[in-house]
Amino acid sequence: MSGSVNLINAARWLGRRGFDLSAILSLLLCLGMIVLWVRSYWVVERFELNHYEAAGNGYRSNEIHVWSSSGVLMIDGKQQSDWFPPKHQFMVDDFRRQHPRRWEYGWVRTDFTSIRLGQSGPPSVWTRLGFWLWRTASQARGRDSNSDYGAYVLALPHWCPLGMGMILPALRGRSWLKQWHLRRRARRGLCITCGYDLRATPARCPECGTAVPVGQGARVTP
Repeated sequence: MSGSVNLINAARWLGRRGFDLSAILSLLLCLGMIVLWVRSYWVVERFELNHYEAAGNGYRSNEIHVWSSSGVLMIDGKQQSDWFPPKHQFMVDDFRRQHPRRWEYGWVRTDFTSIRLGQSGPPSVWTRLGFWLWRTASQARGRDSNSDYGAYVLALPHWCPLGMGMILPALRGRSWLKQWHLRRRARRGLCITCGYDLRATPARCPECGTAVPVGQGARVTP
């Protein structure tokens, strides 16, 4: 019985520590997002992650770019596959020379002053808020080559991921404030449930009936 209780306590402790670590990492990411948001009004920055692969008589490329400009994050991706007959093997060889590494990544500042998102038709409520989505796909079949192409663009304002990232820190902050408030009540000799003064009745609260734990000044967990 004691072994199972110890396992449960250990699992709870690991859960709390994991939640604390997640909240700290989320808070750090939010701070980085705030810096990126402020910088976006002075400079356009781009992070890119590309994957290239040549196989047989063809090659595939997957490119992802994340732009930051004027309070907007824009993610654009492109997937392309090209296949050629054996007589055009030189094109695959050229591709290998141009992209010797399968993975390429980098963070660069661009020469653009801002990102302008195109749209068809009148602007909607979502586009006015900074949300935008565009997708396309195509196939080309010919005697000398076959090609598959797909692309997408997703735009959202910086405050959207910032707001989602603040959920864990806010929950952890609320839990921490609750613990601090309970410990403060216990140190002052008050009932941790209702705040009634327990100096006259230190064993049990006469107001709400809560039993006073031994060593009330010790740490109180929610």
